[in-house]
Amino acid sequence: MNGTGTAKTLEAAVENITPPKAREYLKLNKSNNRSMSNTIVRSYRMDMLSYNFKLTGEPIQFDVNGVLVNGQHRMEALAGIPDDTFSVPMLVVRNVPEDAFRYMDNGLRRSTAQVAQMENIPYASTVAAVGRILYIMENYGPQYLKGGKNPTRIQILDYVRNNFELMQRASQIADGCRDLVMQSVTGACFCLFYKQSGPSAETFFERLRTGVNLTETDPVYHLRQRLIANRTRRGKLVQVDLMALFILAWKAFLHGKSMRKLYWKE
Repeated sequence: MNGTGTAKTLEAAVENITPPKAREYLKLNKSNNRSMSNTIVRSYRMDMLSYNFKLTGEPIQFDVNGVLVNGQHRMEALAGIPDDTFSVPMLVVRNVPEDAFRYMDNGLRRSTAQVAQMENIPYASTVAAVGRILYIMENYGPQYLKGGKNPTRIQILDYVRNNFELMQRASQIADGCRDLVMQSVTGACFCLFYKQSGPSAETFFERLRTGVNLTETDPVYHLRQRLIANRTRRGKLVQVDLMALFILAWKAFLHGKSMRKLYWKE
């Protein structure tokens, strides 16, 4: 299906693609496609020039609007060959659905963040990381944050879309605290805390960000100090331990309790 719900028949054919044709196809490249990897491009080009690039059935793909959605590295490699008469046979498939790139796993695997970027989701890297954490916690349990369960890209992206506004706000909060701690941890904790008390979560993270008017008995003060110390620590705390510190400080803050020390057994 394309974006309007109208079915179009896929068209597939083997084409002998020349460097000029590759350059023409690159002009049709998706504007927000993932960044080009020079290493992959060089590798493809070397294979092409040594005649080791074989017709494997892995296609160059254009969507229903004629946009190149898969194959930019191969086209870039071929476009850089100076002999315009040189050609490489490749399978070309046209009229794939607009959102087909979500399901592709060809060549250099697209990360969840890359797919989110291609879908024009703001803060793509942060929401992908936060979405993964929250999906695991909600569907498998926090014990699996250290490994054992890996949601698919589609599962993470669906989670992001279903919680879009909250994820965007969490990414903004995480960006503001990026000098203190990894954004995935801040973003995930903000989402968890916001669901308990939105206004309190906003206050908690604003005080964490600024460090203004914090007393030595304030849970936010102790969390901030631990995060600052962790930046220069040789064996830095891992994601799950950082989240545990956030949760301990948040619980004390939410219930108005003072704190003398923030401790978590790693």
